[in-house]
Amino acid sequence: MWGCGSYLFGWNGCSHTGKRYFYYKCKKACCDKTCKTSGIEKGILEGIVLDCIHDFLSDSSSVEEASAKLYEEQKRESPIGRASAPRGNRPRRGWPTS
Repeated sequence: MWGCGSYLFGWNGCSHTGKRYFYYKCKKACCDKTCKTSGIEKGILEGIVLDCIHDFLSDSSSVEEASAKLYEEQKRESPIGRASAPRGNRPRRGWPTS
């Protein structure tokens, strides 16, 4: 969310020379015109997000905690559970081989 509390979404614009620019803006700035914050360049925001993801994945306790939560969520959502995995000697496309 941006300073006004609205979510950001992708936006683009074109200069008078025809060059396209990609950035993120909040809904209130783009559509409602009630927010005065400017957009943020796509590359800058995505770089910040990737840095945060890298920091998160660099911490082994964070990865273990996220992995455990994902596993529990998968068990909760899947009525069949692990029984739906293909059987046989040949691994099927999309399934882990080990």
